[in-house]
Amino acid sequence: MHIRVLGPLEAFADGTDVTPTSPNQRTVLAVLAAHPDQHVRADTLIDALWGSDPPPSADRTLRSYVSRLRAVVGSGIVASRGGFCLCTSDIR
Repeated sequence: MHIRVLGPLEAFADGTDVTPTSPNQRTVLAVLAAHPDQHVRADTLIDALWGSDPPPSADRTLRSYVSRLRAVVGSGIVASRGGFCLCTSDIR
């Protein structure tokens, strides 16, 4: 997986462009890519998506975005301790 964050967000897997088309999925991927191999709390992602006025279903909606994002970019995004991690190595 290769993710470019300078300029427009781009993601490639085995040379194939797998950049998410959904703006919300792109936001989640950008925040996770800014913190590779680190736990990012769900509330940090929710804040990036909706700011100070998240919808009541924000946690459930975030999990849906992450699930769809995994389908696009692969299994490198893992759930961890109340949040998510973009794993950049094969060791998890």
